[in-house]
Amino acid sequence: MASDRIHALNAAIFEDRLEQYAAAWASLDADRAGPFFTADAMCHWTPFDAPIKGRAAIVSAWGEAFANQAEPRMTSTVLTFAPPLGIARWATTFRRPATGEEVSLDGVLVAEFGNSGQCRLFREWWHTSDPEYAGGAARSG
Repeated sequence: MASDRIHALNAAIFEDRLEQYAAAWASLDADRAGPFFTADAMCHWTPFDAPIKGRAAIVSAWGEAFANQAEPRMTSTVLTFAPPLGIARWATTFRRPATGEEVSLDGVLVAEFGNSGQCRLFREWWHTSDPEYAGGAARSG
């Protein structure tokens, strides 16, 4: 029963979802991120950005961000999971293709899952080593 799926989610499954998310980022293949999100998901890359609404828009935003990234590496640690919310700390490094500059991001994410087991609300708070992108555009930079 679909309504029972959310209750079947646990910290190990949340960790698996984060590994899938990291693999999508590492591959620079925005389409691989799509299955993480519900069709009507909302994604906030920072608390001050307008939400990206819908899986298609999220995948498109990832594609734009990936255009200015090379060799991304993401790690994450589950801090807590209490259905339907998962909270994790994450860190990513990538290189800017045009300059070779390495950029580091360190943040926390909160993911709220729907009955499907996909993320319906995704929020991040992060800092970056790149002052040019400190205002929230590190992914789209």
